[in-house]
Amino acid sequence: EDWLPNPLLPDTRSELVVPLKVGDEVVGVLDAQDREPGRFVPHVVALFQTMTDQIAFLFENSELVERVTEQTQTLTIFTDQLRSAADIARRLGGILDPEQLLQQVVELIRNRFGFYHVHIYMLDEAAGRLIVRAGSGEVGRVLRERGHSIPLDAPKSLVARTARDRETLLVEDTSLESDFMPNPLLPQTRSSMSVPLVVGDRVLGVLNIQDDQPGRFTETELDTLTSLAGQIATALQNAAYVEEIERAAEELREMDRLKNEFMANMSHELRTPLNSIIGYAELMLMGVSDIDPETLEDVQAIYSNGQHLLTMINDILDMAKIEAGSLVLNLESVQIAPLIDEVSAKAVERLEGKPIEWAVEAEPDLPPIQADPLRIGQIFNNLVTNAEKFTEEGAISLRARAEDSWVCIEIQDTGIGIAESDMDKVFDRFQQVDSSSTRTAGGAGLGLAITRRLVELHGGEIEVQSQPGEGSTFTVRLPVEASK
Repeated sequence: EDWLPNPLLPDTRSELVVPLKVGDEVVGVLDAQDREPGRFVPHVVALFQTMTDQIAFLFENSELVERVTEQTQTLTIFTDQLRSAADIARRLGGILDPEQLLQQVVELIRNRFGFYHVHIYMLDEAAGRLIVRAGSGEVGRVLRERGHSIPLDAPKSLVARTARDRETLLVEDTSLESDFMPNPLLPQTRSSMSVPLVVGDRVLGVLNIQDDQPGRFTETELDTLTSLAGQIATALQNAAYVEEIERAAEELREMDRLKNEFMANMSHELRTPLNSIIGYAELMLMGVSDIDPETLEDVQAIYSNGQHLLTMINDILDMAKIEAGSLVLNLESVQIAPLIDEVSAKAVERLEGKPIEWAVEAEPDLPPIQADPLRIGQIFNNLVTNAEKFTEEGAISLRARAEDSWVCIEIQDTGIGIAESDMDKVFDRFQQVDSSSTRTAGGAGLGLAITRRLVELHGGEIEVQSQPGEGSTFTVRLPVEASK
């Protein structure tokens, strides 16, 4: 009596309806009709029930496969987005120019994610405006050239609100958002996302992304781009730090150049009258005029102190030339032995009457070096006079030997030595190991600094070994002249 005939099936005399169940849920029915009454006997009904169970099982599996397929596609998209974000972040680390960094970021985001347009506003706190510093494509170039900007307090600007509130703003459909300010250069924009660029408690700017499809931005894109914005902000701050450091370094280099120029000019102006004083004192010491013993002693002091001052001025000039890169070496084939003899003769003269033993040990037939003989003599003399300064009694020795492709010169003394904590400043400018007001060694602290620079200019090496109270050994290695 509950049976409703189907006009399209007028011959139906029997019907079997079996539900398709997945768990406890009926997802459909299997309906079978026949022209004969009593056609669906028990074993046929059982067969149909088995069939519906299998159909339901297949149906459940197909739904599962569909869900897995959808999730796999979602995961693939998410993985691609993460890979793109990671690649963008990796590239950020190698860019230290802020303008280049910003422009590469917007182009990479647009190309990797396929968005309609991407641009970055940077906050000018003094002006209270957000200014476009980078934009993708031709539109981005035009916006940059025009200096497109938005007041930070603009009430109907999603970009300005993002900067003020420091929160990401997502517009699924711009046609439904009253605060969306359309840009005539981007007429196809239908959805928009603005992400603040924040480092600590400071807003640097806003990353603004627009697309030509409503509802374009997925949750995964939102999370990925928010994370990426944080990395962009950090990279921007790092680039700003590097720029500031480079600017400070350039200012220091300029100050150093001006200082060296001043020192060179000052030294030149001092040396001219000083040479006259020394020359006049030397004439008096040679007996050109009759002077009494007391005056002679004063003239000797004038001459000695004048020579000492002239040495200091020459050191300042040399250091200024070295720092300015204007020191010229007159290179030639140089035999070491005559230079050692010259330095030794001066040392013997200076050490006469002092409780210091002087010794020279030089291998015969030392190979020649390609060098400036005047500067090599200066290196040897600086090291020997340095040993004399810090050795009140004991011994000073100079040893020379060939070692592989080097000529090695060692100057050893039994002086006060150098503490380990002072070793790293031995070759610094204007530094002396004993810089106290009670130190007995004179000088401006330039001799060893000049020595190291001269050795390096000759392609050589210098090192020092020392023990406090036992003395020091300075070793210079100069490359042997190449065979012709």
